[in-house]
Amino acid sequence: MLFSESNVNISAALAKAWATIQTPKHNAKVNVRTKNGGSYTFEYTDLNGILDAVRPIFVQNHLSIIQNSYTTVEGNLTMACVETIFLHESGEYVKSYPLKFPAANSMQDFGGQITYMKRYSLSAMLGLATEKDDDANGASGNDYQYMN
Repeated sequence: MLFSESNVNISAALAKAWATIQTPKHNAKVNVRTKNGGSYTFEYTDLNGILDAVRPIFVQNHLSIIQNSYTTVEGNLTMACVETIFLHESGEYVKSYPLKFPAANSMQDFGGQITYMKRYSLSAMLGLATEKDDDANGASGNDYQYMN
């Protein structure tokens, strides 16, 4: 993360906000059919759910959230990028490093990609878990099942 040169005010405001923020409840459910005929369901908190949970707390602590999306070319790849900035009324800020991913080809897919990246970037900056952690088993191609 990158901080403004002065960060006394934003640090105090973020500490007060952190003391109040609670992990938002999941508000979205997705049913997935895999290419090989399987299926699974998962729940998560969408971008609106995260913003609804933190907006009143940020307003109370004189903070705002700004998210910037853009593209850049790295080598032969067009990269979709999202930066998240927390801005204090004093002008102090904290900014994420860009979250980057190869850009989708269609506008609709690109828009979905940006929304997804905004959610991940904001969740990381806030320190919020917006979905269950599968310990990277899904990304590794493993079958897994959550147990209470």
